[in-house]
Amino acid sequence: MIRFYLSCIGVALSCAVFGQDVNLIKNGDFEEYTSFYGCRDNLERTPFWVNPTTDTPDFMHALDDEPCGGSGNNSHVGVPLNWLGYQYPQSGDGYIALHTYVTTEDDPEYARTFLDEPLYIGQTYTFTMYIAHANEQRFYTNGLGVYFSNSDPSSVGHDIFVEPHFYVEEVVYPDTLWKKCSWTFTADRGFNTVTLGRFFRGADDRFIVINSLPDEPLSSSWELASYYIDNVSLVAREVPELDLGEDIRTCNEHTLISPIEGDQYRWSTGSSQSYATITESGMYWLEITRFGEVRRDSIHVEIINDYNLYPVPTSNNIYLDLASEEELVTKWEILDMAGRLVKHGITSIVKGRQQYDVNLWELESGVYFYRFTTPCGEVVVERVVIIR
Repeated sequence: MIRFYLSCIGVALSCAVFGQDVNLIKNGDFEEYTSFYGCRDNLERTPFWVNPTTDTPDFMHALDDEPCGGSGNNSHVGVPLNWLGYQYPQSGDGYIALHTYVTTEDDPEYARTFLDEPLYIGQTYTFTMYIAHANEQRFYTNGLGVYFSNSDPSSVGHDIFVEPHFYVEEVVYPDTLWKKCSWTFTADRGFNTVTLGRFFRGADDRFIVINSLPDEPLSSSWELASYYIDNVSLVAREVPELDLGEDIRTCNEHTLISPIEGDQYRWSTGSSQSYATITESGMYWLEITRFGEVRRDSIHVEIINDYNLYPVPTSNNIYLDLASEEELVTKWEILDMAGRLVKHGITSIVKGRQQYDVNLWELESGVYFYRFTTPCGEVVVERVVIIR
């Protein structure tokens, strides 16, 4: 299942900044061209993009500044003025245009491109495109979307009515702004083909069509909703730095969990899971590998109930190594094998880790039990052996 987050917002005309990430969509800004002069229905003039159906998507470019096919702009594919409307690019000099609605038939347009390498299963990606309504067209729609597939042919010769992976849910109205539509997802299949278009059938309840002039008759039997598309990108999100957080002080055993997903985990405890259960105080580290990159971090865990009573056996004193988060007073007792109280006392515990001693010189050789309450309130009993 692909998990995703969608945002679609308006942005003013500006230069597109893709940052330092590598765009897996080649010529996603539609600046490249094989020839700068042409009429409409000419998507093949911009490299790395194909028309997968018998429909007629357009490539628009500022160098196409002359009307095509005679007088007027009926077939003009220039920028900003072209046969569909008037719109400057989101950046650069070019963009493409796709119909999402045609009055005479359920016949949307599509643009397809192929990735050099398939998506990496488990990798997180962000897909982004900018769209704007072709403002000379009286119909507005939603539904422009993205469909990822695997090794689809360049042309299927028919409409592509499939369930898109993502689509714009809101109707996009004409204005001078470009709409940034962005989806972040985790790939669950090795897709290598990206197709843009409207994938819902016209009768689908999710597809919305708005007639901006409902009281006026159609000027022709063939009227449209069409959208410009610019700056298409597919970027693999970087593997973040590993941060296990602040050092931990706890009364009982603690489970450390990796804050980021990895392909492999290696804990200093020997665990190869995404978590490690800590039962003793100490410094612990985690090393994860994700998409061939290694991240590592360490953390100190102080378990307050993690105490050490030594030496056992002893000839005189025993020592209690203990940590506390606050100053307190605790009682302790020495019991013989019959459970009789043979010695007791009170110890002042200081904040932090410290050693406390108990003098047993007056007791005879034998087996005893040391009972005390930890700073966490737990009553524990430990075996003590005196040998003289």
